[in-house]
Amino acid sequence: MKPVFILVVALVIVMLTFSTLSIEVAPEAEAVATRVEGTVNVFTREAPAGRLIRENDSIAKNDRVEVRENSRLELRLPDGSYMRLSENARCTVRLLQFDKRTGNIYAQLFLKAGKLWAKVKKLATPYSRMEVVTHAAFAASKGTVYSVDVETDASSTINVYEGAVLATRLARETPRTADRTSVPAEEQPVSVNALQQVSVSPQDGTPQPRGFDPKATINDWIRWNLQRDAREGLVSITVTPGLSAIPGRMSVQCSGAGIYADNTVKDITWFATWSSSDSKVAEIDQAGVATGGVPGTAALSAGIVDMSGSAMLNVTRDLLSIAVKPASGSIVNGSVRQFTAIGKFSDKTVKDVTSSAVWKSSDTAIAAVDASGRATAGNKTGTAVISASLGKKGGSASLKVRRELLSLTIVPGGATIMEGKTQQFSAIGNYSDKTTRDLTSAAKWTTSDAKIAEVSPTGLVTGKTEAGTAAITAFFGGKTGSGTITVSKIALVSLTVQPAEASIRQMVSQQFTATGSFSDGSTRDLTRSVAWTSMAPLLAPVKATGVASGILTGSTVITATSQGKSASANLKVTPRKIYRPRADQETLKKFLYWPAPRFARAEGSQLARGSVVIDRLTGLLWTADAASPGPPACSPGVTKTWQAALAYVACLNSNSYLGYRNWRLPSSEELFSLVDYKQSVPNPWVYTHGFSYIQAYYGYDVWFSSPDGTFSSYADMSLGVTYYTDGTKPLYVWPVRHLK
Repeated sequence: MKPVFILVVALVIVMLTFSTLSIEVAPEAEAVATRVEGTVNVFTREAPAGRLIRENDSIAKNDRVEVRENSRLELRLPDGSYMRLSENARCTVRLLQFDKRTGNIYAQLFLKAGKLWAKVKKLATPYSRMEVVTHAAFAASKGTVYSVDVETDASSTINVYEGAVLATRLARETPRTADRTSVPAEEQPVSVNALQQVSVSPQDGTPQPRGFDPKATINDWIRWNLQRDAREGLVSITVTPGLSAIPGRMSVQCSGAGIYADNTVKDITWFATWSSSDSKVAEIDQAGVATGGVPGTAALSAGIVDMSGSAMLNVTRDLLSIAVKPASGSIVNGSVRQFTAIGKFSDKTVKDVTSSAVWKSSDTAIAAVDASGRATAGNKTGTAVISASLGKKGGSASLKVRRELLSLTIVPGGATIMEGKTQQFSAIGNYSDKTTRDLTSAAKWTTSDAKIAEVSPTGLVTGKTEAGTAAITAFFGGKTGSGTITVSKIALVSLTVQPAEASIRQMVSQQFTATGSFSDGSTRDLTRSVAWTSMAPLLAPVKATGVASGILTGSTVITATSQGKSASANLKVTPRKIYRPRADQETLKKFLYWPAPRFARAEGSQLARGSVVIDRLTGLLWTADAASPGPPACSPGVTKTWQAALAYVACLNSNSYLGYRNWRLPSSEELFSLVDYKQSVPNPWVYTHGFSYIQAYYGYDVWFSSPDGTFSSYADMSLGVTYYTDGTKPLYVWPVRHLK
């Protein structure tokens, strides 16, 4: 052990020495002023009294920059990263080194006052550093978009828009040198993730990240930075709806999308600069909501810096009222009813406004309605109000959802008895709301051959003197169900259940078989005619086919019974094995064919949350949005119980979400193929491959399905482990389908 320890220590010393040398030998570099608005001064060794900064001027180590009121500055670093300073900002470039050969960069900026916006590119080497220091905070980043605001009380606020930032409170602020770090040893850094912010004060303890809504906090400074970031690589801008018409004083939500050189599409609606070619015809606010004025046509434009796209809006006469047709209706669970919205206008015309109206349901559990007015009945019975609105005008209709008997199931499906013996049959009604009901006493029973067997009004079958097989049929509510009864003159002597001993893990099934030995010396497979029971049905229920499923851990007895004979087997259920690969993504690449790139993003018809990502390694197609995406009818963006998750996937398929009708829940193995176990917190790795809305580092739980789809289980993507649950916990759904 001692030689091994000495070797490890030696390797660590070599690595630290190499890291230090790589920083020290990197040559000094300069940043370039790529955008100067207003008055900005720089104080250098050559100009200690200060001079004006102009575009393309260079900023070097120890230069101090002061941005005057109503002014802004953009700096491009040697690696292509950008730093921007707001009005009244004061910033010093403490260190700036860049090695063109290796791409290694080390930069540290001290922000004394004002605001700083950073768009940091993915660093080329592990020795690269990009740091922003204030009197109160220290922030380090890689491949990140974030802002740092120095408040009047000397505290600092860090807002992360993309990626993650390592932040810490500074008890004292000291510059980094080759043998001295700027992070005091007693302070513990925290990771601030995308859409999180942290406030750091010299007097407070360890800062705690919290979520924030960038759309709710947007201002002119943030909008300017987002547009400058979005302009890089932008090819064109599209505005939707492409051509639409609304009545005067009504509103419509416009969306802007940036098309990039790599064929990706980005939603720019919330930070683009919106304008109207004729504000009398239509006004549009900076959220993209256009409101009609006088009749006419106006071009609505979304702009990013010097590029824009537009769509035409036709403002028509005033809408007086909306009528929803049919005014009422009644359907069964799972069926569909199409509604239409008819608008009456001030010029006495009538027009179908179904596609323009906003549709809602008063109770989506009873009936959900999509954007086209198509209502789908849920499993809940009752009456829902289906409404359509345009602006302040609206109309509604009532839709009653009723339960209906779909089929009858006869249990057992088949049985064998001796002459004069009896067998009880049951009739189970299967209803449209996914429930069942015992209809044995209410059903009408018949036999196909009374010489073989007769049946009582309660489903009790008695074997007669003639041997053979007869059909036993139950009738109820216009539905029929049948089973068979075989009357034998050969007596059943004994039963044997195989395997006699079995052990399975949770969420795994075991097939048992029943073999009958008869008085004439013959044997027969009676698996589907015996009655199967489990001594502990909550631990391991058994189906009529002899298939037992492990739910809880423990032991139970599985018993088969027929003609007064029975036999049993022992079943043990052990804890489910957690699937967790031992190799990280980089290690796997050494042993597998690894496509480059592994992930390819494609866009759907919906801009903000309508993309898919193709995994070329596994052949799976995932929704880019990992947090229950979908059309409004499927209640997207929220957590769901197990049953709601199953209904949600069915809703995606019935609505042909993104053009596909075979979405499903992923398996645990498929989910964990997106986890990089080299990371201390695995799931953020997928952020770099086109996925979005990964909810949090910790506690991001996603439903997955067992092979037969019967178990409610979930994966904690932040830890890369799975759990079994009763199905009532609300979790996210990440839909997937096979590429072919």
